[in-house]
Amino acid sequence: MTETLSTKDGALKVYEIGYLLVSSVPTEKVADIATSLKDVLLKKPGKKAAEIISEETPELIELSYTMIKKIGTANQRFDRGYFGWIKFELSASEIEEVKKTFEMHPDMLRILLIITVKENTFLGKKAPESATVVATETLPIPGIVSPVIPASIEDMDKSIDEMVKEA
Repeated sequence: MTETLSTKDGALKVYEIGYLLVSSVPTEKVADIATSLKDVLLKKPGKKAAEIISEETPELIELSYTMIKKIGTANQRFDRGYFGWIKFELSASEIEEVKKTFEMHPDMLRILLIITVKENTFLGKKAPESATVVATETLPIPGIVSPVIPASIEDMDKSIDEMVKEA
């Protein structure tokens, strides 16, 4: 059974919301928009505010494909956008309101809201293609099984013969 984003109880869950802002936003306004989105989580009148665990400010990125957003009466096409994310803990009963508020922001191109874990799962940015990896000696780590070195056909035949003789 899959877990849905919200439940009827007030249990706290950890969420991560990734968002993509339209590239037509002036660079100097991106930080203000990010702050206003964070305020959606922090300033909840009459309700408990979310606990921010981590975040990344929006950064202009190239999109893998052209996205279309209707602005006014015309469809606008975007090949780039400002991508940012926030990881937070919030009552499950309040998450739908947060999702709708993010989606309704006029500069929002797309959001992705997921349930996650509190621990840091960020692996860092991918190394550039031109990066050189220097091989070092690998030392055994207690409790970790070392990789198995492939055996030759002759070694496998000998091993099978020995097992057959023992049986």
